[in-house]
Amino acid sequence: MQHGLLATYTKAERTSVPFSDSLLFFKKQRPLIVWTIFILLVIFLITLLFFSLFTRYIEMNFHFIITEPGSDASVFWNILFWLMNGLFSLFLKVFAFYFSFLIAYTATAPLYQFLSVMTEDLFRGKKVKEDSVPEFEEIMGDYISIFPLSFMLFAVLVVALIANFIPFFGPILCFIVLCFSSALLLIAFPATRLGWEMQQKIEWLIKHPVDTFRLGLFPLLISFIPVISPFIMGIASPFLVVHATLNFILKEESQKILAATVQTKNIS
Repeated sequence: MQHGLLATYTKAERTSVPFSDSLLFFKKQRPLIVWTIFILLVIFLITLLFFSLFTRYIEMNFHFIITEPGSDASVFWNILFWLMNGLFSLFLKVFAFYFSFLIAYTATAPLYQFLSVMTEDLFRGKKVKEDSVPEFEEIMGDYISIFPLSFMLFAVLVVALIANFIPFFGPILCFIVLCFSSALLLIAFPATRLGWEMQQKIEWLIKHPVDTFRLGLFPLLISFIPVISPFIMGIASPFLVVHATLNFILKEESQKILAATVQTKNIS
């Protein structure tokens, strides 16, 4: 029998948890707050370190392929060039952030997974201990499961970085890829606990495009903020994992109830 906030949502036939509800849920759970403070310190330091390294490397080695218009060029072409060049430069910094965050994400994966486990237990109405810590076997299992995802997303980011050179459509394509990648990073933790393979996680995101956009948009918007994006993401990423876990669990639970209801009607 269900207890806790999850039961309230399913009885009301709700299929998503808004940011405001996730924040209220988070504020009431002391164990989540304690672990979040620890995680944000770790991931902020790692992201900040690699962000500066990737930023310098990318800015030194990648340049816009279209040359600056001459003095006789039209006003329209000058505006178009500076717009495309500005988007190109902006996305270069975004890629530097994502590459650095991916390293920090991989290094702290067991901490995020433990935070996601606590979130699900509290959402289902179970009690958790504030001083509980993940076991060594769980930590190694988390690393084994997260490495393939990290390598795949690293390759995807490289491809998206190259696609950024495409005039007009490049930034749009990059926006979609980065939004999708952000959502995949967040739902990977609860999906992994269900034993899902990479293909199943990707299919879930494709099957739920609205949820994918909602979950992936906020991390992407943070990456656009100059200079302080590592600091903001360090603060926000643990909460984003909590928010994604709540939405993923609710979506899966709602689908189970719907499937059971349909099966009961068919039998009747």
